Amino acid sequence: MADIRSIKARLGYDTQTILINDVLYFKSEDKYITVKHTKGESIISMTLKNLERQVGDNFVRVHRNALVSKERIRGYKRGKDQQWSIIIDSTNDTLAISRRHVSAIRELLKSDYIVYD
Repeated sequence: MADIRSIKARLGYDTQTILINDVLYFKSEDKYITVKHTKGESIISMTLKNLERQVGDNFVRVHRNALVSKERIRGYKRGKDQQWSIIIDSTNDTLAISRRHVSAIRELLKSDYIVYD
């Protein structure tokens, strides 16, 4: 697994360099990935599977469409609809945790994070 330090996002004719340490999460939508980072949002064209191989162990898969920085997780909660969600630090964003990934997320977060009810 190669741990990359930055990724490139196209902004029209310009290219933006985003440091991996600044990334909060990656969320796949159709053929593109939204990169939420400390300076905003960017779009990259890559598969989440390929990206997951490149970012190393600093990110965790929470859903088939999302990777979250382990350092940026503030906690997790269960909603009224019984759906588990990850709470992202420094944002109001939450990302759904798929049933397939709930046990791994709970194991990862069991001692270090708050469970919000």
